Amino acid sequence: MQSKTVVVALVLGLSVWGCGDSGGEITGQAGLQSVMQAIALDLAAVLDEIAPSDVVPALKGAGNTAACNDGGTANWLGDFQGTLTFADCTLRGITLNGSLVGFLSSEFGNLSANGLQGFLMISGGATADLNVQRLIVSASLPITDAGTFWEIEAITEDDELICAWSGGGPCQPLF
Repeated sequence: MQSKTVVVALVLGLSVWGCGDSGGEITGQAGLQSVMQAIALDLAAVLDEIAPSDVVPALKGAGNTAACNDGGTANWLGDFQGTLTFADCTLRGITLNGSLVGFLSSEFGNLSANGLQGFLMISGGATADLNVQRLIVSASLPITDAGTFWEIEAITEDDELICAWSGGGPCQPLF
């Protein structure tokens, strides 16, 4: 039943994304919400693969690279604080490029990416150049829709602050 819910959520999210923003350009909250809903679980899985961990230091640490589901890579450089770089990282037809700085860890069955900020270029199934003010991704492992939370605040090319989160509906920016 849960897999049907995820499929329905992705289909609905992609429909809103296609209708909400002309030409696939993310110009508002609805477009950002739909894109994030589509890629959130795959993004969390990639982040977990590259996240540093005190629990398994031999397997995870400073300077980890992971392949993204549909091509490209994501790289984490640093310990728990560092830089996340996307190089043509494609998830469900949406390609991410850019670098975000902040905090990332995966310990005791929990993934935590917090305070990530920087520039992110989105292309493919959606397009935008975003100045990410804050990206949070947290998940209980194994990654499931019910156990994953995400929130993003970004400034668009038109200097509009947009925000989206895993709960749907409007969110209140911190500033």
